[in-house]
Amino acid sequence: MDFIPGVFLLIVLTQYGVICSQHNIKRFLFDPTTVPTTPDPVFLMTEVKYLHEQLHELSDKNIELSVHNSLLSSELRHQKDLVQALKTNITTLETTNSKEKGVLNDKIHELQTKVNESSSLVIQLTNNLTSCALQRNQLEETLNTSNAEIDLLKKQLNDSVANQTHAALMAGLQANISRIQKDCDHQNITSIDKINLLQDQLNRSTSLIGNLEANLTTCTKSNEQREAALHVSRQRNKLLETQLNNTRKELNIRNSDLDQCQQMALAMSTNIANLQTFSNGSTPCLNTADCGLDLVFLVDQSGSVGSDNFEMLKDYIFKTIQFLNIGPHSDQVGVVTYATLPQLEFTLNTYPHQLSLLKAVQNISYNHPGLTMTASGLQFVRENLFNVTNGDRPGHPNVLVLLTDGRPMNSIHATLEAEKLKNQSVEIFVIGISKNFNRQDSLDIATDSNHVLSLADFGTLHNPTFVLDFLRKLMNVCKN
Repeated sequence: MDFIPGVFLLIVLTQYGVICSQHNIKRFLFDPTTVPTTPDPVFLMTEVKYLHEQLHELSDKNIELSVHNSLLSSELRHQKDLVQALKTNITTLETTNSKEKGVLNDKIHELQTKVNESSSLVIQLTNNLTSCALQRNQLEETLNTSNAEIDLLKKQLNDSVANQTHAALMAGLQANISRIQKDCDHQNITSIDKINLLQDQLNRSTSLIGNLEANLTTCTKSNEQREAALHVSRQRNKLLETQLNNTRKELNIRNSDLDQCQQMALAMSTNIANLQTFSNGSTPCLNTADCGLDLVFLVDQSGSVGSDNFEMLKDYIFKTIQFLNIGPHSDQVGVVTYATLPQLEFTLNTYPHQLSLLKAVQNISYNHPGLTMTASGLQFVRENLFNVTNGDRPGHPNVLVLLTDGRPMNSIHATLEAEKLKNQSVEIFVIGISKNFNRQDSLDIATDSNHVLSLADFGTLHNPTFVLDFLRKLMNVCKN
């Protein structure tokens, strides 16, 4: 689309009797040294045919962008389907994982219950062993008591020889000893059996606990693997969402380019119509020699302007920029809006290309209406626009264009600020749009009377003659 600015320059210059090619070679439709005459209709129709061919190429470009837009839309739908399928898989995986977690928790609970039961059994076995030890101690105490009784009986035997025979006493004593010995042996055998039984139960409980711990480890590892798989799925989902967002951004950029292309095509059609209109009359030649202007527009955004009229001011700036050679070594443009307070829209070096600059002008919004504080706007431009940091270039003409619809709130202060700008070699144009326009206020601000342009209404801004009159004044700045 780099040819579009050149085409616009071709259209306007054709209207005024001169054709300039992309290589800056001028082809005059009539002798520029003579009184303006009507351009050659045959040659003019040839140029109109050329412009129609350029418009046709622009339409092909528009179709190409539309096809690409369709491909991007298809890719976007495909990406959405992939994301939806992945979300479904993640939902299924989470559902399965939730169910398996429930089963695993049930098994863990069951194993924990068995462990608790085994622990209780071990405690019971320990208590039984303690009880057996106590019984054994009691048996030993009983045995000791029996031995003491035997000793006592022996003593009684010795003491009662007179009453009983020695054989009878010994037989009774032997019978008691045998009985006590049998009882002790029986209790020892019973205690040993109980201890062996408790030992077997303890071994089985230990083995069962080991199996439960192994099952718990296996379940934990399986759960970790499922969590890792779920994490990978979520990461892939984030990646697909990022790709989807990038595709949407690219689609938006393509749509923006398509809209811009359509707007350029509409503007070209309008300019072709204007060219055909001017072909029946005589127009002066406009010399747009590139002198590298540092041009700032100070635009009134007070409440009296209104949003509709503000759009006309933007359109006027747009048309003016179309006829300039924008670039870091050519013309530069900055814009400041003001009402009660000034607002920087962009500096001189913000947009070094014409297309981006035109887009920036279109994007200026009417968002801070208030009073017409022209003095604060002039001060802001002096302090923030015409300096090296924001693009001002030594040796290049500095020009300020004030677009306003009313008298400044403090005209004396505005005049003082204008004088400070003039002392910095800034040429000031004032374009006033009002039925009750006060020319004296504009003369106090502008460089001289030739730098004051007054209009009765905003609609006059669309008049090509007015646009060209202002462009001639800008070119005179270059000559000076």
